[in-house]
Amino acid sequence: MRNKQIKDMVFAASLMAMIVLFSLLYFFQVVGFAAFTIAHIPVLIGAVILGPKYGTALGAVFGITSMIIAIFSLGPNAPFTNPLLSVLPRVIFGWAIYYIYMFIDRVVKNRYASVAITFAVSTLFHTLLVLPILYVVANTGFYFTASENPMSDLGGLLAFIITVLGANGVIEIIVAVLAGTPIVLVMDKLIKVEE
Repeated sequence: MRNKQIKDMVFAASLMAMIVLFSLLYFFQVVGFAAFTIAHIPVLIGAVILGPKYGTALGAVFGITSMIIAIFSLGPNAPFTNPLLSVLPRVIFGWAIYYIYMFIDRVVKNRYASVAITFAVSTLFHTLLVLPILYVVANTGFYFTASENPMSDLGGLLAFIITVLGANGVIEIIVAVLAGTPIVLVMDKLIKVEE
């Protein structure tokens, strides 16, 4: 039992390091005018394999890293300096993934399909969780450098949200499913071998 706890902690720490690395390598970046990220994939993987406690912790790391990057980069990322936008939805996202997976797995009853659908639904859930908060934070100017930020313009903000929903959201879903699902299935095999 203690051995499993240590392995889980080491695996979670590795996923946290990946989140930070992806963020520092500008995988959480501004592409054109819309943020695109793959830093949510380790959160998905960890939550499905390790459960809601680790999912919440991984989501918190994702959010805190997002906030730190926003503080240093500002510009279009400036609204993410507000932890209600950068941290809170990512913590909720990390916690919810496991329960989304459990529900889908009960319905689908196939590990591969359940994981793939969970990654797609959870990534969409993340997007739909962040965007309304982004709208409120950006619209109220409740963040650093609000007066200088292009998202203060209502038209620019709506264009951003439509771009994220229409293009970036779809790309993030596809990448999460194609990159994350095989990793979970490989980890399943490694866990069975160790047992």
